[in-house]
Amino acid sequence: KNSSSTAHTKQVIGKFASWLEAWENRAANSYISFYSDKFKGQKNNHSKWRNSRLRALENNKNISIRTSNLHISQNKNIIELNFIQKFNSDLYSDIGIKELVWVKTGSTWKILKESWISI
Repeated sequence: KNSSSTAHTKQVIGKFASWLEAWENRAANSYISFYSDKFKGQKNNHSKWRNSRLRALENNKNISIRTSNLHISQNKNIIELNFIQKFNSDLYSDIGIKELVWVKTGSTWKILKESWISI
């Protein structure tokens, strides 16, 4: 790996940690800000996805997210993070494999795609 790809990976890992923190703290605007304007939910356009995420953040209390088995792959201006995610709140809990695809957007990194497979 060259030094710029290492630097990019470190940036994304930092963003990933901040994304998790915003999610756990239910900091809606901060959480949403990690996503690209081109992001679409699995079944929704960006604005429908955004509204559903804001409702979920509002309704779920005591959010706890644990991640493990983080795998990172990079291809130019795209970095993929794959990991096991354990989510718990007062309303819902699940465990699964999540993939976040981060894309370089200007001087920062944003989530372009997100996928989830329950295990």
